[in-house]
Amino acid sequence: MNTKLENAKDSVLTLSKELIAETRKYLIDTVNGIVSEQGEVFTKKTHNVNACQPLGVIGVSSVVVGGIGWICTSDVWPKWLFFAGLATLGIDFILRRDKKEISSANGNHLVSIVPLKVRYEIIDELSNLCDQINQKWDEKLSNWKETLLNEISFSNSSDEQKSNASFQLFHCQNIELSMTKWIPLFESKESPQEIKQLIGDFRVYVVGQIEDACRKQCEIYESAKNALNSSF
Repeated sequence: MNTKLENAKDSVLTLSKELIAETRKYLIDTVNGIVSEQGEVFTKKTHNVNACQPLGVIGVSSVVVGGIGWICTSDVWPKWLFFAGLATLGIDFILRRDKKEISSANGNHLVSIVPLKVRYEIIDELSNLCDQINQKWDEKLSNWKETLLNEISFSNSSDEQKSNASFQLFHCQNIELSMTKWIPLFESKESPQEIKQLIGDFRVYVVGQIEDACRKQCEIYESAKNALNSSF
């Protein structure tokens, strides 16, 4: 019976490797294909050329303060401040004109995005992948559980050992996969690079959940083996 439980552990390890390989292939062939083949559209992105004009602010302030000082006092400094403000405004005018000319040539450009409709298609595909993984995992583990429980019942162990081992095997470890975290992430990202990065992050998440479930299921088989070998 110990050998059969060890074989069950090996079977779970093999199954987890198969699911991981299928996950990687599915994401490359199906999900990434959506982005590469039909997912990209182009939209205009415009830069704001009037966002900040510190020279203009300084120039206006200097002209106003210098002009008031020129009227109210006979000192020399208001005149210098007034003319310095005018010079600053002239420089600001030239710089703004050049910046607008550059912007008119280069400021409006096309950027690639993945439409929300396509992103929802990707979410559906990822959800389908999770369902496929869980279905295959649950079917295999349920079949193995029934087989092992049946073999334990006919083993030479004591009734108490059989009962304890069967109790350990009664629960099958699930692969905990959820789209709750991922849906808003795919809704908020637009560029193909960001979407592909999210798909890569999702692959890491799924692989981690499969490996975690595999480890816990192997611990269940080990606990059942210990229950069969324990003496009371």
